[in-house]
Amino acid sequence: MRRACKVTLAFATESKRGKKKGRGKNFRKAMAPWTYRQVLTRIEHKAQENLVLLVRVDPANTSRSCPDCGAVHKENRRGEKFQCLTCGRTGDADTVGALNILARTLATLGSVESPRLQYSMME
Repeated sequence: MRRACKVTLAFATESKRGKKKGRGKNFRKAMAPWTYRQVLTRIEHKAQENLVLLVRVDPANTSRSCPDCGAVHKENRRGEKFQCLTCGRTGDADTVGALNILARTLATLGSVESPRLQYSMME
């Protein structure tokens, strides 16, 4: 027999602004119908419709910060590769950035249990 469980969902977005280098006219023309503000507005509406909490976090230095030791160095990131100069952790820079955004989101929200964990505890 299945029991109802409380489901907590969160979606984090970067609060980042500005132009990126290397994006030419063709890229801007393709993206013209979807400005950053329009995309965020659409995400906000969809989050409200689906009862998903939207959390904004500062993305500054997320792909330069080590998720293990917290050290922030510009040299930690070399292109798409991440290697911490302090503790030696290695990985994909985007994955490390995503882990750091997740950590900031959880720090903003406080403790959030996994819905699967909550369901298994109710059985």
